[in-house]
Amino acid sequence: MLNKGAEMPTKVCTKCNIEKPATTENFSTNGKWGLHSRCRLCANAASSRWYQDNRQYVLENRDRERSAGVKLKRYGLTLEQYESLLVAQGGVCAICKKPPVGERLCIDHDHSCCPSEKACPRCIRGLVCRPCNLVLGNSGDNVTVLQDAIIYLGQKERPCLSHLMDQN
Repeated sequence: MLNKGAEMPTKVCTKCNIEKPATTENFSTNGKWGLHSRCRLCANAASSRWYQDNRQYVLENRDRERSAGVKLKRYGLTLEQYESLLVAQGGVCAICKKPPVGERLCIDHDHSCCPSEKACPRCIRGLVCRPCNLVLGNSGDNVTVLQDAIIYLGQKERPCLSHLMDQN
């Protein structure tokens, strides 16, 4: 609770019950309505205690999340949902059907669904390997460009480059 009657507004920490100047030096700004209810000293001490009590859990899950190599938060996914999606598509890239080698598959999403930085689970089309993700990205997700690339790759007759170069 803020006390605004003094020269500088103050706030009482809900943990240590000490009244302190209501500054960002004393209180974090990530509270529900502005400044956090506990002072930084109490919040840091509680965080340290929790880490010590749960160190093994933190280390196991931190490594698990880091190894995912995907931006799960950006898509509103948990690691379990990502792994379920991977199982649902047979553990392979949705485009080239190759299994991931050395890294997780990328989350492919429809950029027109959510134009902001953060996407939603409805945007997700599937999981693709990095090379296939680059193809989609470099084509701008443009179906016509990708169809033209398929036609180009399927052409049997191409002008002979050596013949063209001899003319110059």
